[in-house]
Amino acid sequence: MGATIRAMKRVAEIQQARGERFYANRMKGVKKLQATQAAMEVAQNIDLVKPAVVRKAQETNVAEKVKVKAKNARMETEG
Repeated sequence: MGATIRAMKRVAEIQQARGERFYANRMKGVKKLQATQAAMEVAQNIDLVKPAVVRKAQETNVAEKVKVKAKNARMETEG
């Protein structure tokens, strides 16, 4: 009866080790995949991450470019 108990304990140890290996193999590439997905999400929503000062500066630059283009277009039509 002692041999049976030792065998049952050994079987339980082997099952646990196999389960841990299986889980480790399944999760092998998950961290890399999560990092890639996080980077893509940040790249897509960068406007939410940028400080308000930077957004304001970009809006100002765009507005100035539009004004310059409009002025140049008027000058070409007049001249």
